[in-house]
Amino acid sequence: FATFTTRWHVEYGQGVYVVGSCAELGRWDVSKSVKLKYVEHSGLWFANVPIRSNTNKIGCFDYII
Repeated sequence: FATFTTRWHVEYGQGVYVVGSCAELGRWDVSKSVKLKYVEHSGLWFANVPIRSNTNKIGCFDYII
């Protein structure tokens, strides 16, 4: 697993996503990005994403709203 964590203030109804170069993060296709979960009243967003054991690499990634 790879754990992604960020602090981000968003407007009500918005979400934070992670997208990246590996297949598990959508290969830069935002429609396949992974939505992070919000920790109430903390401003913290996180996701645990399973990464294929034969590569164990996530490459480049970015957070998007």
